[in-house]
Amino acid sequence: MSTPRPQTARMTGLLVAATTVAAGLTSAGPAHALTGPEAPNGHLASVVRLNVGDEAAGRACTAALVNEWWIATAASCFATAPGLQVPAGKPALRSAVTLPDGRTLEVSELVPRTDRDVVLARLRGPARGAATVTSASAVAATGAELTAAGFGRTKTEWVPGKLHTGAFTVDSADATTLKITGKGTDAICKGDTGGPLLNAAGELVGINSRSWQGGCLGADPAETRTGAVSARTDDLGQWISTVADPLLVRPGQTIESGTTLIGKHLKLSMQADGNLVIHHNSGGEGKGAALWASGTYGNPGAYAIMQGDGNFVVYKKDGGDGKGGHLWSTATFGNADAHLRFQNDGNLVVRKKDGGEGTDGALWSSDTGLRPNTLPSDGRYPAGFWADSPGRILAMSRDGRLYIWDKNQAKQVWSSDAAGGDGSYLSMQRDGNLVAYRKGGGDGQGNSYWSTATFGNPGAYLTFQNDGNLVVYRKDGGEGKGGALWASGTLPADPRPSAAVNEAGGSDRVRWADFDGDRKPDYITIADNGAVSVWLNRGGDPAGANGWQGIGQVASGVTADRSRVRLADFDGDGRADYLVINANGSVNVWLNRGGDKVAPWKPLGQVATGVTTDPGKVRFADWDGDGRTDYLLFNDTGAVDVWLNRGGDQVAPWQGIGRVTTGATPDRSRVRFADGDGDGKADYYAIKPDGKVDLFLNRGGDVVPNNGWNVVGQVSSGRTTDHTKVQFVDFTADTHADYVLAGTGGSASVLAWNGGDPAGDKGWTDLGKVASGA
Repeated sequence: MSTPRPQTARMTGLLVAATTVAAGLTSAGPAHALTGPEAPNGHLASVVRLNVGDEAAGRACTAALVNEWWIATAASCFATAPGLQVPAGKPALRSAVTLPDGRTLEVSELVPRTDRDVVLARLRGPARGAATVTSASAVAATGAELTAAGFGRTKTEWVPGKLHTGAFTVDSADATTLKITGKGTDAICKGDTGGPLLNAAGELVGINSRSWQGGCLGADPAETRTGAVSARTDDLGQWISTVADPLLVRPGQTIESGTTLIGKHLKLSMQADGNLVIHHNSGGEGKGAALWASGTYGNPGAYAIMQGDGNFVVYKKDGGDGKGGHLWSTATFGNADAHLRFQNDGNLVVRKKDGGEGTDGALWSSDTGLRPNTLPSDGRYPAGFWADSPGRILAMSRDGRLYIWDKNQAKQVWSSDAAGGDGSYLSMQRDGNLVAYRKGGGDGQGNSYWSTATFGNPGAYLTFQNDGNLVVYRKDGGEGKGGALWASGTLPADPRPSAAVNEAGGSDRVRWADFDGDRKPDYITIADNGAVSVWLNRGGDPAGANGWQGIGQVASGVTADRSRVRLADFDGDGRADYLVINANGSVNVWLNRGGDKVAPWKPLGQVATGVTTDPGKVRFADWDGDGRTDYLLFNDTGAVDVWLNRGGDQVAPWQGIGRVTTGATPDRSRVRFADGDGDGKADYYAIKPDGKVDLFLNRGGDVVPNNGWNVVGQVSSGRTTDHTKVQFVDFTADTHADYVLAGTGGSASVLAWNGGDPAGDKGWTDLGKVASGA
């Protein structure tokens, strides 16, 4: 993982424009490379090198990833001659970007602006796991300090091979451009055209276009000016999000073999075997959880294309429109400029030119949309449907097989073990029987192939519960009311609250969080360079040589400032995710899918705008016991306000519930949030100057009159007066937080909860040293 946040390192000379520019400003011509102070490894990782044309006659530019499919750069980089307008469509010259990790991806399509030197370029394949840049929403003010980045020349090198940065000040802005001047000797040089101009929050405010090149290698030695012109991007947010929609396939665009479009819940994969398949995100080729397929397997190298005539087609490897090799299509030809959209609900839809989600422009659909969790009497769902719960999905694959899939374990936990073929559907009959029918079948018509045999119960209904159990209830029954007629028996094996929800370790090098979802907190370190390493808890040192399972580095990290890093469960899957509090107070999240060596972290981007720029005032803990970490804020008096996690800014607004406590101490460094009574809700621990610990059990906090806190009082006499060494973590996985004492060299000792001081001499069980440190 990496971040586009600029650093303060200075660079001598960023790249210049690659077209003929305004009189007096220098034309870039073929751009080369740049020298000067290098950007630290892992920083500005959204910035990529762009090469247009062959090595002999081509040019080099710089660009920034706006998502894994698209880059933003200067349109002038693609011009066949200085001053010429760049047409939309396939680049005239072969073009490719080189990512920070060395991967090279070709550019397949250009979408230029006509009012400024900006173009969005689509990559032939996705830059999986790469960092992306966020667009600013306000113009950079005059006098503001900005950072430019590029791979262009420096004062002393033609081809430095490393990214460099420079500091600039805004002189003025008009409707489409920013005029900037380098601080000191910083300047924009050849090879930096198209590079990003970033504000203090690391947001994209402009694209570097042309410069005086003062001090750049190869420039006129008499030229000392370091001014430059950048194309504004702060007002292009809507245009960028529309054009660069990674789930939109426009006319002429292809989905190459081996390519996957990842949606909110489902993913569309053009598999290597030639089959186009929709899976749940936790499944995939060879792993299961398929909902729909084109049935074109056995054709390695096959690809899909959204043709200009409106037909979405899967062709053999060397086939194409007019060349034959057709394997499957939506048969929606005759609708010029129709497009394909992989919707947030999981439905794959071909729509007319001006059609969109929520309109009547659909021409074809995969019928894989998300359905309600309750199927009422006389209701039906077509094959390909799915319903969601916090940890599992209920799905009916295209062949009519009904199954329940565990998202956390990425495996099937129940199946109907029967399939009815294409056109099958699930029916909740009026007589109370849940039946799967083949195409053309139905109540009174026969052709069923699976049922719950619960007939004789008119008005019965089906529900897929939050606990992952699929149940047929009597008309007036329900969860907590009884009346179950049939159930899949897929209750979770361990219904206890997760130990991963609450952050533990503050801003220290050592953190405690459940990385692998086994409900035991693991030992995690954050190195000085931001890298995250994990030792899985298998009982700790008392368990012997196998008490810890070291799995090494799981993330390269996005910042070297570990005070801004938190490890807590954001999505409620039982595994700790990676949260970063940005300099502007906003919060970005990467979901834990196993770590760098197992499966890439899933970047959610910004999930909260935040309410403070001081990370020391922010905690993440599960306040309401729903399994997802919430946002807690201290003020200077020690009072705490809470915002409940409902999915984050991009899914559902945070629910502010206001002040939950005035606090037991104004010193927030003495407060810990952990689950003391095993109800899944974060409780309030206060460590006193003498080392004693008081516990206040969360019953809703001050927002619940009179009964919001259960004051337990002293639960520990303490082992140290240095509160920075004390954490409360459920080391034994019994749902009750234990007392963890940090020792030298990262070591740790544990007192296991057994009722605490109120339970007498046996209230704490001394486990001794559980970790020798790393």
